[in-house]
Amino acid sequence: MPAETRSESRIQCARCGFVNPPEARNHCRRCGAHLRIACRHCGHGNLRIAEHCSVCGHELHRNFWQRVSNWTLRRFGRTGSLVFLGLAVVVVAWGVYYAIRAHERLRTPAPKADKPTPEEIARKYQYRR
Repeated sequence: MPAETRSESRIQCARCGFVNPPEARNHCRRCGAHLRIACRHCGHGNLRIAEHCSVCGHELHRNFWQRVSNWTLRRFGRTGSLVFLGLAVVVVAWGVYYAIRAHERLRTPAPKADKPTPEEIARKYQYRR
């Protein structure tokens, strides 16, 4: 019998790391997070800390770019998602460009002002008669 289906098994929370007692089947006792996740391929309930489904072997968690592309497809359609992702790339490139420029400005020392000579100071503050 797999460790996740035994009644005496303890389930570790993927969010906070708390080891829950066997009675806590669905939610963490400390933070309230879901302890199980359904496989998108076969529907089997797996532990949230697992990377692959224990029945069919499919990946349980999508990476960031998969989530972004699915969200944009649902929200904007195929053409709109390409436009949205293109704009996102432009915004990120713009931010990187200005971050590099700001970093270069911080690295270059400011030009030093020339100190006036004592004669120039005397001439500047000379009393007019």
